[in-house]
Amino acid sequence: MSTINIDDIPPGAPPRSAPVSSVSDVAGLINTRSDKNSHARMIVFLALGGVFLDAYDLTTLSYGIDDVVGEFGLTPALTGLVTSSIMIGTIIGNLLGGWLTDKYGRYSIFMADMLFFVVSAIAAGLAPNVWVLIGARFLMGIGVGIDLPVAMAYLAEFSKFAGKGNKAARLAAWCPMWYAASSACFFIIFGLIFPAAEGAS
Repeated sequence: MSTINIDDIPPGAPPRSAPVSSVSDVAGLINTRSDKNSHARMIVFLALGGVFLDAYDLTTLSYGIDDVVGEFGLTPALTGLVTSSIMIGTIIGNLLGGWLTDKYGRYSIFMADMLFFVVSAIAAGLAPNVWVLIGARFLMGIGVGIDLPVAMAYLAEFSKFAGKGNKAARLAAWCPMWYAASSACFFIIFGLIFPAAEGAS
């Protein structure tokens, strides 16, 4: 069977079904699309935004742990628990993420995951004691663990097999997005601390 080419369909023509008998037909159908799919680009943007939040949440405390120790008078053991709680949650979230996605669908899990981020971030910021902070960061870690497989699945699905914006390029985009989030976290903290230090002096 010949490869399907959407470009052969005249503009404005009513949609019609195309025969698909193998994986190569599907690949050809995706790769030969010439129209601009803004819907797919938006989904890719949201998926990368989720990765950005993951990296931001994982790196934020590394710049402010001294302030947290001073605020709550933490012992070395509690300091280690505060910093590792998000990683423990991430491991659990990774173990559950695939199963939850298969059971409830990627969209539902992605939206619930964003809610996890918002609620846990607010709880961590307003934590009255160290145990609330640990619990909030643990829940944040679960959100991070669930988000990564969902984001990668979206990046892979809404990408071409070849050419600009292909699967390999978009899946690899998580890495610069991760570094961008880490850098943004540093500059935000630097921008908040440096003026305060200048004013105190």
